[in-house]
Amino acid sequence: MCNRLPPGLYAAWAAAMLSCLSLAMPATAAEAPPLLSCKMSAPAKLRAGAAVPLTFELGNRGKKALYVLNWNTPLEGFFGRYLNVTGPQGELEYGGAMVKRAQPQREEYVILPPGGKVAKTVNLASVYEFKSAGSYRIEFTGRIADATTGKIPRAFEQQTAAEIDCAAVTIEITSGR
Repeated sequence: MCNRLPPGLYAAWAAAMLSCLSLAMPATAAEAPPLLSCKMSAPAKLRAGAAVPLTFELGNRGKKALYVLNWNTPLEGFFGRYLNVTGPQGELEYGGAMVKRAQPQREEYVILPPGGKVAKTVNLASVYEFKSAGSYRIEFTGRIADATTGKIPRAFEQQTAAEIDCAAVTIEITSGR
């Protein structure tokens, strides 16, 4: 048989239970504060067969230093598929490495001071084939695996993922002649 709470105490009890439940649940990407900014850039036009440089920049809009795990971002290089590249013939196939992960190491985090930025340029032509002349759209489809103002490295169960909005870029590949 269940004990019943008086009607006036039920609302207070429910609020207390929800508060305790929210403290016990791990943070999710949806709860992550919008401390990160993201920007990608690439040359507007390139000749076929040339390198295809893409610059990826993360910024910290917060008031504390932010530690960001570089996995599956251009900050790490190509060790997984985190871009969607489409061209005249549709989506380009990713031809780079795919890795499994152990617990992260300290050196796999980048430090973003308050108001600071970090950027890295990668060559998309090293993992995607830009075979045809035409317009290509590059979109970041990854996420930040861990972002924290606390101590690093952190075990998988301690990590807080962060979805970031990074505007897509478009480049025009012209014939090599």
